[in-house]
Amino acid sequence: MYKKLTCTVFLLFFIFLSKNSYGFLVNEIVGSVDNIPITLNELYFFNNFNRINNLKYNKFNHRFSKSSLKKSLNVYINRLLILRQEKKFGAVKISERQIDAYIKGFEKKFKMLHKNMLFSVFLKTYGFNKIMFVDYVKNILLEKEFIHERLHFFLYSFEKSISTPSSTKKIQSRELLSRLKDWVNRLRRRANIEINDNY
Repeated sequence: MYKKLTCTVFLLFFIFLSKNSYGFLVNEIVGSVDNIPITLNELYFFNNFNRINNLKYNKFNHRFSKSSLKKSLNVYINRLLILRQEKKFGAVKISERQIDAYIKGFEKKFKMLHKNMLFSVFLKTYGFNKIMFVDYVKNILLEKEFIHERLHFFLYSFEKSISTPSSTKKIQSRELLSRLKDWVNRLRRRANIEINDNY
Protein backbone atom coordinates (compact mmCIF):
# COMPACT_ATOMS: atom_id res chain seq x y z
CA MET A 1 0.00 0.00 0.00
CA TYR A 2 2.82 2.38 0.98
CA LYS A 3 4.76 1.57 -2.22
CA LYS A 4 1.64 2.18 -4.31
CA LEU A 5 1.05 5.54 -2.64
CA THR A 6 4.70 6.53 -3.10
CA CYS A 7 4.55 5.69 -6.83
CA THR A 8 1.38 7.76 -7.20
CA VAL A 9 2.95 10.76 -5.46
CA PHE A 10 6.07 10.56 -7.67
CA LEU A 11 3.91 10.29 -10.79
CA LEU A 12 1.87 13.36 -9.84
CA PHE A 13 5.09 15.21 -8.98
CA PHE A 14 6.63 14.61 -12.41
CA ILE A 15 3.37 15.51 -14.17
CA PHE A 16 3.33 18.76 -12.23
CA LEU A 17 6.95 19.48 -13.16
CA SER A 18 6.38 18.78 -16.82
CA LYS A 19 3.53 21.28 -17.22
CA ASN A 20 3.65 25.04 -17.31
CA SER A 21 1.04 27.71 -16.54
CA TYR A 22 -0.83 26.95 -19.77
CA GLY A 23 -1.59 23.40 -18.69
CA PHE A 24 0.09 21.66 -21.64
CA LEU A 25 3.17 19.48 -21.47
CA VAL A 26 6.20 21.71 -21.94
CA ASN A 27 8.02 19.07 -23.97
CA GLU A 28 5.07 18.36 -26.26
CA ILE A 29 6.53 18.04 -29.77
CA VAL A 30 4.93 20.28 -32.39
CA GLY A 31 7.43 19.65 -35.19
CA SER A 32 11.02 18.87 -36.07
CA VAL A 33 13.80 19.90 -38.44
CA ASP A 34 16.13 17.07 -39.47
CA ASN A 35 15.01 15.09 -36.40
CA ILE A 36 15.67 17.99 -34.01
CA PRO A 37 12.39 18.46 -32.09
CA ILE A 38 10.57 21.75 -31.56
CA THR A 39 8.42 21.92 -28.44
CA LEU A 40 5.20 23.77 -27.76
CA ASN A 41 6.99 25.58 -24.95
CA GLU A 42 9.53 26.97 -27.45
CA LEU A 43 6.70 28.35 -29.58
CA TYR A 44 5.01 30.01 -26.60
CA PHE A 45 8.28 31.65 -25.58
CA PHE A 46 8.86 32.72 -29.21
CA ASN A 47 5.37 34.26 -29.41
CA ASN A 48 5.53 36.04 -26.07
CA PHE A 49 9.06 37.28 -26.75
CA ASN A 50 7.90 38.82 -30.05
CA ARG A 51 4.82 40.38 -28.45
CA ILE A 52 6.96 42.06 -25.79
CA ASN A 53 9.42 43.25 -28.45
CA ASN A 54 6.49 44.78 -30.38
CA LEU A 55 5.08 46.29 -27.14
CA LYS A 56 1.93 44.16 -27.29
CA TYR A 57 0.64 43.13 -23.89
CA ASN A 58 -0.89 39.77 -23.08
CA LYS A 59 -1.07 37.64 -19.96
CA PHE A 60 1.37 34.75 -19.96
CA ASN A 61 -1.42 32.26 -19.37
CA HIS A 62 -2.97 33.34 -22.68
CA ARG A 63 -3.59 30.38 -25.00
CA PHE A 64 -2.66 31.02 -28.63
CA SER A 65 -4.93 29.58 -31.33
CA LYS A 66 -3.83 26.60 -33.42
CA SER A 67 -3.66 28.74 -36.56
CA SER A 68 -1.47 31.30 -34.75
CA LEU A 69 0.82 28.56 -33.43
CA LYS A 70 1.10 26.92 -36.86
CA LYS A 71 2.08 30.24 -38.42
CA SER A 72 4.64 30.78 -35.63
CA LEU A 73 5.98 27.26 -36.11
CA ASN A 74 6.71 27.89 -39.80
CA VAL A 75 8.41 31.20 -38.99
CA TYR A 76 10.39 29.47 -36.24
CA ILE A 77 11.47 26.70 -38.64
CA ASN A 78 12.60 29.33 -41.16
CA ARG A 79 14.66 31.00 -38.44
CA LEU A 80 16.30 27.72 -37.46
CA LEU A 81 17.24 27.01 -41.08
CA ILE A 82 18.64 30.51 -41.62
CA LEU A 83 20.63 30.30 -38.39
CA ARG A 84 21.99 26.92 -39.38
CA GLN A 85 23.21 28.42 -42.67
CA GLU A 86 24.89 31.26 -40.82
CA LYS A 87 26.69 28.83 -38.52
CA LYS A 88 27.75 26.81 -41.56
CA PHE A 89 29.53 29.84 -43.06
CA GLY A 90 30.37 31.63 -39.80
CA ALA A 91 30.72 34.97 -41.54
CA VAL A 92 28.80 37.10 -39.02
CA LYS A 93 30.30 38.38 -35.78
CA ILE A 94 28.20 39.71 -32.92
CA SER A 95 29.82 41.69 -30.09
CA GLU A 96 28.92 41.52 -26.40
CA ARG A 97 28.02 45.20 -26.61
CA GLN A 98 25.36 44.46 -29.25
CA ILE A 99 23.93 41.65 -27.14
CA ASP A 100 23.90 43.76 -23.95
CA ALA A 101 22.20 46.66 -25.75
CA TYR A 102 19.50 44.37 -27.16
CA ILE A 103 18.83 42.76 -23.78
CA LYS A 104 18.63 46.14 -22.01
CA GLY A 105 16.14 47.35 -24.62
CA PHE A 106 14.07 44.19 -24.27
CA GLU A 107 14.05 44.34 -20.45
CA LYS A 108 12.91 47.97 -20.63
CA LYS A 109 9.96 46.95 -22.84
CA PHE A 110 9.19 44.05 -20.50
CA LYS A 111 9.02 46.38 -17.47
CA MET A 112 6.71 48.74 -19.34
CA LEU A 113 4.25 45.91 -20.06
CA HIS A 114 4.65 43.75 -16.95
CA LYS A 115 5.36 46.02 -14.00
CA ASN A 116 4.42 43.42 -11.38
CA MET A 117 6.57 40.58 -12.69
CA LEU A 118 10.30 40.05 -12.35
CA PHE A 119 12.12 39.42 -15.61
CA SER A 120 13.76 36.34 -14.08
CA VAL A 121 10.28 34.92 -13.36
CA PHE A 122 9.29 35.42 -17.00
CA LEU A 123 12.39 33.49 -18.12
CA LYS A 124 11.84 30.75 -15.55
CA THR A 125 8.25 30.26 -16.78
CA TYR A 126 9.72 28.89 -20.02
CA GLY A 127 12.67 27.06 -18.49
CA PHE A 128 15.20 29.79 -19.35
CA ASN A 129 17.96 31.29 -17.26
CA LYS A 130 20.03 34.42 -18.03
CA ILE A 131 22.80 32.50 -19.85
CA MET A 132 20.28 30.70 -22.08
CA PHE A 133 18.57 34.03 -22.80
CA VAL A 134 21.88 35.62 -23.82
CA ASP A 135 22.39 32.76 -26.33
CA TYR A 136 18.81 33.25 -27.58
CA VAL A 137 19.43 36.96 -28.20
CA LYS A 138 22.79 36.27 -29.84
CA ASN A 139 21.06 33.92 -32.30
CA ILE A 140 18.47 36.60 -33.11
CA LEU A 141 21.22 39.11 -33.90
CA LEU A 142 23.18 36.54 -35.94
CA GLU A 143 20.08 35.75 -37.98
CA LYS A 144 19.32 39.43 -38.64
CA GLU A 145 22.89 40.22 -39.71
CA PHE A 146 23.04 37.14 -41.92
CA ILE A 147 19.76 38.08 -43.66
CA HIS A 148 21.15 41.60 -44.11
CA GLU A 149 24.24 40.14 -45.83
CA ARG A 150 22.10 37.93 -48.06
CA LEU A 151 20.01 40.94 -49.11
CA HIS A 152 23.19 42.78 -50.06
CA PHE A 153 24.21 39.79 -52.17
CA PHE A 154 20.76 39.59 -53.82
CA LEU A 155 20.84 43.35 -54.53
CA TYR A 156 24.30 43.11 -56.11
CA SER A 157 23.32 40.17 -58.33
CA PHE A 158 20.02 41.87 -59.22
CA GLU A 159 21.70 45.13 -60.28
CA LYS A 160 24.18 43.19 -62.42
CA SER A 161 21.35 41.35 -64.18
CA ILE A 162 19.40 44.44 -65.30
CA SER A 163 20.26 46.70 -68.19
CA THR A 164 18.93 49.86 -66.52
CA PRO A 165 20.52 50.34 -63.08
CA SER A 166 18.20 53.31 -62.56
CA SER A 167 15.20 50.99 -61.89
CA THR A 168 12.99 52.15 -59.07
CA LYS A 169 13.50 51.18 -55.45
CA LYS A 170 10.01 49.70 -55.46
CA ILE A 171 11.01 47.13 -58.09
CA GLN A 172 14.22 46.42 -56.18
CA SER A 173 12.31 45.83 -52.94
CA ARG A 174 9.88 43.42 -54.61
CA GLU A 175 12.73 41.55 -56.27
CA LEU A 176 14.75 41.31 -53.06
CA LEU A 177 11.76 40.00 -51.13
CA SER A 178 11.07 37.45 -53.85
CA ARG A 179 14.69 36.24 -53.85
CA LEU A 180 14.73 36.04 -50.06
CA LYS A 181 11.56 33.90 -50.09
CA ASP A 182 13.01 31.65 -52.81
CA TRP A 183 16.18 31.19 -50.78
CA VAL A 184 14.24 30.23 -47.64
CA ASN A 185 12.04 27.85 -49.65
CA ARG A 186 15.17 26.16 -51.01
CA LEU A 187 16.44 25.71 -47.46
CA ARG A 188 13.10 24.17 -46.50
CA ARG A 189 13.14 21.76 -49.43
CA ARG A 190 16.61 20.51 -48.48
CA ALA A 191 15.59 19.90 -44.85
CA ASN A 192 13.52 17.10 -43.41
CA ILE A 193 10.64 19.06 -41.86
CA GLU A 194 7.83 17.41 -39.91
CA ILE A 195 4.84 19.24 -38.45
CA ASN A 196 2.53 17.71 -35.86
CA ASP A 197 -1.06 18.98 -36.29
CA ASN A 198 -2.30 17.29 -33.11
CA TYR A 199 -1.08 19.72 -30.45
